[in-house]
Amino acid sequence: MKGGSRPQRQMKNFQKAVDGCGLRNVAWEGYQFTFDNGQSGEANRQSMIDRAMCTAAWTDMFPYAKLIHLNQEWSDHAPIKLLFDKREKGQVMRNRFCFEQVWVGEVGCEEAMVRGFEKGRGDLVDSLKACTSEL
Repeated sequence: MKGGSRPQRQMKNFQKAVDGCGLRNVAWEGYQFTFDNGQSGEANRQSMIDRAMCTAAWTDMFPYAKLIHLNQEWSDHAPIKLLFDKREKGQVMRNRFCFEQVWVGEVGCEEAMVRGFEKGRGDLVDSLKACTSEL
């Protein structure tokens, strides 16, 4: 941060807002710090200021989510990448439903989607699951 650290009051208010919203850091891996001012010796400052936050409900929906701290090459901030599943690099996900746009023109597609959303009774996740089985 240019100009030094933030006022203590501002940081306390931010922490109160985070706590009040029930937010917590998304699990992460990689180098601990995402910011480095690029100076050497005692003038060097590093911190983890780039992060992702979530609620407990979000964590329940995405239990394998993690934030990857990537290598910093051109900036004083390290890029971060949010992953949602536990697949290793190069692994193929099997049995995953993918909607194909071309299906929209197929006879019966619209009816199948309507049936699926009716079966879901207003719950988006249930409706999408039902649409998947209808299609």
